[in-house]
Amino acid sequence: MATIGDQLTAPESDWRRYDDIDPVIVYTGTWSTETLAGNFGGSAKYTSTIGSVMSFTFFGTKLRIIGGLYSGRTTTAQVIIDGAVVGTINEDSTTSRTKALVFEKSGLTKGNHVVQIKAMDTKVLILDAVDVDEDGYLTRTIGTVLTTPDTGWKRYDNTDSGFKYTGSSWIHESNTSANNYNKTDSYTKDSIGGHSIKFNFYGTKLRLIQASFYKNDFYSDEAKIIIDGVQETFSKKDSNSSSTVPNRQMLLYEKLGLELKVHTVEILSGSNGVYRIQNDAIDIDSDGRLFHPDEVTNPIDLTIGKRIRCYYSTNNGVVGNFAFFGQETAPFITTSAGAGGDLYFICVDKDHAGRLKLIADRNIQHSISWDAINASGVASGSGVQLPKSGYYSSMIPAMTSNTSPQGVAAASTIYSASLDAWKAFDKNTTDAGWLMQSGKWNGAWISYTFSHPTVINKYGIKGPNSNASTDCAKSWRFEGSNDGTNWTVLDTRTNQPAWSTGEYREYVCTNKANYNTYRLVYTANYGGAYVRTMAVDMFQLIEENSMPSVDLLTLRLPTGGINSSDKDNEWDQYIVNSTLDGKVTAGDNNVWNYNGGASWTSTTNVAGSSNRTGRGANGDAGASGYNPSAYVAAATATGFRPVMEVTILPMYRSLIKYEGNYDKYSLNEYIKSSNNNAIPNMTSNTSPSGVASASSMYVGVSTYEPWKAFNGTSSDGSDGWATENGKVSGWLAYKFTNPINIYKYAITSRNSAESGAHSIDSAPKTWTFEGSNDGDNWVVLDTRVNVTGWNINETKNFELERKYISNFVHYRLNISENNGWGSFTCFAELRLFEIKIISTSGWSTVSTTSPPENTFINEGMGDLSILDRKSMDIVQVMTNTGDLGSGKVFKSTVSLKKYIDINNFYVK
Repeated sequence: MATIGDQLTAPESDWRRYDDIDPVIVYTGTWSTETLAGNFGGSAKYTSTIGSVMSFTFFGTKLRIIGGLYSGRTTTAQVIIDGAVVGTINEDSTTSRTKALVFEKSGLTKGNHVVQIKAMDTKVLILDAVDVDEDGYLTRTIGTVLTTPDTGWKRYDNTDSGFKYTGSSWIHESNTSANNYNKTDSYTKDSIGGHSIKFNFYGTKLRLIQASFYKNDFYSDEAKIIIDGVQETFSKKDSNSSSTVPNRQMLLYEKLGLELKVHTVEILSGSNGVYRIQNDAIDIDSDGRLFHPDEVTNPIDLTIGKRIRCYYSTNNGVVGNFAFFGQETAPFITTSAGAGGDLYFICVDKDHAGRLKLIADRNIQHSISWDAINASGVASGSGVQLPKSGYYSSMIPAMTSNTSPQGVAAASTIYSASLDAWKAFDKNTTDAGWLMQSGKWNGAWISYTFSHPTVINKYGIKGPNSNASTDCAKSWRFEGSNDGTNWTVLDTRTNQPAWSTGEYREYVCTNKANYNTYRLVYTANYGGAYVRTMAVDMFQLIEENSMPSVDLLTLRLPTGGINSSDKDNEWDQYIVNSTLDGKVTAGDNNVWNYNGGASWTSTTNVAGSSNRTGRGANGDAGASGYNPSAYVAAATATGFRPVMEVTILPMYRSLIKYEGNYDKYSLNEYIKSSNNNAIPNMTSNTSPSGVASASSMYVGVSTYEPWKAFNGTSSDGSDGWATENGKVSGWLAYKFTNPINIYKYAITSRNSAESGAHSIDSAPKTWTFEGSNDGDNWVVLDTRVNVTGWNINETKNFELERKYISNFVHYRLNISENNGWGSFTCFAELRLFEIKIISTSGWSTVSTTSPPENTFINEGMGDLSILDRKSMDIVQVMTNTGDLGSGKVFKSTVSLKKYIDINNFYVK
């Protein structure tokens, strides 16, 4: 165990380290940065100004400060924990030492502790890192500015449709002059109370990002927040600031350590202050999710006023398709011609046939004419039936910059800012798209990075806008990567026919793996100085029905009335006048988003047979207008807002009556996958942890030991593992210190282009991927046969079927055949990727009395297979009910409410 003055190049066992540049650490006063390789992370902070302070908050029971020893440095710096001076730091030493332990405190109560390190003289104080408990962590100090979410967090703006604002005096501002997040703000004013913000979220932690001010009568000092029924207060007053304007994007409330589940949240107006409630943004877990309080994830749970989320994608000017019902896939759609994003369908009615009627909460597409909608059949009264699977969905939204609305567009080079990478992804099929620098077409690439790993198995290219005979693509590769360095070739096209101007083509590949980034790499053209690319799109085959409980999906336009006095139409009935059983405020723009522009309806208005009614406008839900059906200029201000009619399959719902209560069992399984290698970068067969082993290894000019396939690099031909000379079959294994779930593995081929290196033909061709808990008995988790087409230093990913994912300590790749080289099998890297399966399942009581039908529908169990049921033989005595000829009649009634899944009857 280290003592004061010792060098600690890394945290000891049971400790974890945070570097001096961690954004949670706050420096006030005068501080500078010392860049030195000997410092932890290559840098450290230092000061020689009295009163300069390093401050942070941590959760845990113990603390270490890592500094630097040198002659003449400070001996008086104070360490203050929770307001009390608990010690000093002495860095004066005749022996120079970086990464030195200069202070330690243990035995603290487990919880949050506020730490300050204060310079007390003019001698140099250097601070390099902070060590806390292994299960501890640094946390933000309440009252600090937080303009972007920290690592491990993600942010939802106040404009997100997942928030429900209750009360009639909300003001929602956009393009504010104040420094709000995304320049938007929601608040009430003039000392008005009785308002609230409601939302649900899935995760373990929550932060409120709001404004604060020192003026006593400006903001409330007792705003209220209720999480899962437990109320707390927080203050929006900043007594430490003398700013003449409110401080924006302040962390004013934080809740950590919640159970991993869906939490209900309500923020209430304070009882004092002019501005008693305000919302700028919230931060939650980076892998969490925001839910509207009235949101459901399964259509069988839809009732009037409830809503379900889904994804919509299309290209400019045509009706697109819907996918991923009940899921968060992309940001909500704003105003774009070729839409790509999420929306809510809100349930507004149930018709005489039992069909649910849903209306989109926004225009999901602009710059589309009524004729284009009609051509797809959607404008008719009966609408069109939607497929539930077996179609492709574009996964890239209409980009407005290289990073907006989500993801990242990039390219090897660009000709000019007006021909940047994102222009190929803007869904505008008429502009020039992306263009590389002159003469740099060979090897030029354009890529898109998704916000989370995504399966892409079709891509589209729109060819040149000019010079098509020379500046068009002839050969290319389509590749995927999870780190931007190691690329897997998913599709290769060579000697493709020349393109006509503006021609669009699509190509299908067989990829089923998730990648963060995909790119198109050009390798040949038709002799010009460029490969001109007007557009690129990427698609996913929707193979799984995300609404298995739905029988039919029909899409159409709403009716809108033939004139302003005609109120017998769906727009007036549901959007203008309905509260949807008290779930919404009638005509609320925060629900229906009509400020984005008018919406087409199916109605032909009194202006004539070529005129269609558009409804809604900025500030007026009931506004109406008349636009010719083919008038494209009008279509830029009139959008597509569909109605979806849903037929739910017959429902069977059950509750279990136990000890007088009606209970249900909920099976909630949350899967958290990682795209980081679960194996540390090995430096030997046993370091830094775990054990690498193999059936044999090649020994020659270089030694191809097992650990070299787990070192995280593929620098050259000798960097990897190989079987011994003369053997092409064999296994490579890694043993973890604890059982772990692996859902994916990746193999990287040998990185050597030298003649005779056999990087490609020595790569594995046929193998099994296996797991074990004792190293002797192995379970086959995945089998691959005839894996060919390797390139030098190419990474191929392989995912396990869900049923084969289980906890194992040992994993191995057991190779039976390579790609033709008779001397040995060799590859550079084997990486394993972890998945955490977290169960929040359990019993809960629905009712203590016999539930009505609606309770069964909304709360009952639809799948009894989740119960561990056992078969029983029930003996039931029959009653003699009289004679029948020379025989007798016996009768008994079997209650199907009491006994379920009856397999056989026996009578004797």
